[in-house]
Amino acid sequence: MSVHISIEQDSASWSNAMSELTERIPRGAEEAAARAFNRALDAGRAEIVRGVRENYSVRAKDVRGTIWMQRATKQSVASAGAMVAAIGAKGSALPLRAFAHRPTGDTTGSKRKPIRVTIQSGHQFTAPGGFIWRGNIFYRKWETRLPIKKASGPSVPSMIGRTDIADKIYDVMLETAEKRLDHELNGLTEGKE
Repeated sequence: MSVHISIEQDSASWSNAMSELTERIPRGAEEAAARAFNRALDAGRAEIVRGVRENYSVRAKDVRGTIWMQRATKQSVASAGAMVAAIGAKGSALPLRAFAHRPTGDTTGSKRKPIRVTIQSGHQFTAPGGFIWRGNIFYRKWETRLPIKKASGPSVPSMIGRTDIADKIYDVMLETAEKRLDHELNGLTEGKE
């Protein structure tokens, strides 16, 4: 599963704005826009991690590991109608060990304790027939000894795919891109004078 959020340029208005900026600041407008969009990607990545961790009890490391970014370049900004920058997440279901669980040590042998897992913040459940062995959470499919299966939770893309998280990420990215573009252009024009 994967999720994709991108910053795209409207071809007519974008090409007019870029041609105006290029006349004012030769060889600098595309670079400034690329820097601004790349900073927006960084802000989007931070917001993805923050949004997922607000709703799910997963480590930031596990979320960050699934995120990919397509950075903006001067060439991608200069070409009208092209996608400028994109961010997304790709991955399969995370194992239950990635989420908050108790106990943390092995529960095989005579140390049997029920496994309590918290996937969504505030919603704890007991894994029926579950046990921990070498750090992984397994469960028995039937009452018999075998087969056992490794327990897994939702994937990071499905967590990001919630509408409230995805909308917040997009808003943060656009806001950051606008602020940084103004900042970068001001720095170029002040440096020229």
